[in-house]
Amino acid sequence: MKNKNFLFFALSQGISSFGDIFFDTSILLLVYDSTRSVLQSAMVGVAWHISSMILSPIAGALSDSYDRKRILMFSNFIGFIVTFCVALFYLINEKLSLPIALSAIVLSNIAQTFIRPASKSILPDISGEENIAGATGTLRYITDIFNFIGTLSVGFVIEFFGGFTAIIIDSITFFIASVIIVFINIPQRSISIDINKNDNLLGKIRDGWGVLSSNVLLKRIVVAAILINVVSFIGPLLPAFIDEKFNGGSIDYSVIETVSLIAGILVGSTASTLTEHIQSKKLISYGWIGMGLSILGTSIFKGRFIIYVMFFLQSLFVTVSAVNLDIFMLREVEQKFRGRIIGIVSSLSVISIPLSTLIAGIVGDRVPVMYIFMFAGIYATAIGILCFITVKKVNVPPEIEH
Repeated sequence: MKNKNFLFFALSQGISSFGDIFFDTSILLLVYDSTRSVLQSAMVGVAWHISSMILSPIAGALSDSYDRKRILMFSNFIGFIVTFCVALFYLINEKLSLPIALSAIVLSNIAQTFIRPASKSILPDISGEENIAGATGTLRYITDIFNFIGTLSVGFVIEFFGGFTAIIIDSITFFIASVIIVFINIPQRSISIDINKNDNLLGKIRDGWGVLSSNVLLKRIVVAAILINVVSFIGPLLPAFIDEKFNGGSIDYSVIETVSLIAGILVGSTASTLTEHIQSKKLISYGWIGMGLSILGTSIFKGRFIIYVMFFLQSLFVTVSAVNLDIFMLREVEQKFRGRIIGIVSSLSVISIPLSTLIAGIVGDRVPVMYIFMFAGIYATAIGILCFITVKKVNVPPEIEH
């Protein structure tokens, strides 16, 4: 895509995502290595989603009301300050207690929560409405390349340079991303676009909720997303799963993360082609079904290589669903409501995660984690099939049948 603004935008997103790999991985591994507790690892997963669940609707409303470029710059800079302070704390104390680790995750993710609706909302303006599918796939492709590089290097950085270096890398990438955004020329229609009757924040959120409620197809997909995200607990439980399955450690964790990102890169590079042949609403369901079967495979098979393959397929299908959900929302929703819809959907889609992750952590301290993964696979497959059936029944006007 020969678009300087888009390339700068994708670069800022990729660099920020690269840093997040270091922060998230270091926090999760530090907590599990120090406690060996599935429950406390699960608490990290709960903390990841708290800020998104609470603040996403507010972040979406603000992104529809104010200069989205400034929101991106300011949020990235706040992320820089927060992670820099966490790094200093770790350097001075040489450890992160669970309360400090959870607080660090929540504060860092507050910045990400405000970045998400603003960045997704301006994408069609930077790329052009006609290039939404291609731009979404290309953005995913670029960010996954940065994630791939980060995943390859994070284990070595933590092993040889320590947690302080890993966290400070995330801080630096936040700062670099905020600087790059300065050079992006975002069309004026992305700035202060909502001047409707509701000037208060609650009114704007209510307007967004009304738009979502009136779109039957989008509403059904969002309900399915809430249900499917129950199985998000497998991320925080992954270190325990690897340890239990074949007495593995950080190397196996890095391999699984790496093959998962390769799958994401493949999907990102083919997203536009896929949507030309299959409707996005169907790809969302297909992805969830495939994800469920892949998770089930990880619990059934025993060999290292085949489990790596299962995680590769799981990431492949997850990315298919995620990319097409973004494409679907951007095509379905008017520009002036995109921030609010993205914010509300982000909040609703993670609402089931904290409780399910906490329950999985409690259960995981009492029964083999393999059985939790088996349940997750069966459950996700069933939800994917249910979504396909319910979405298929909705009559969609030809102009949005993409």
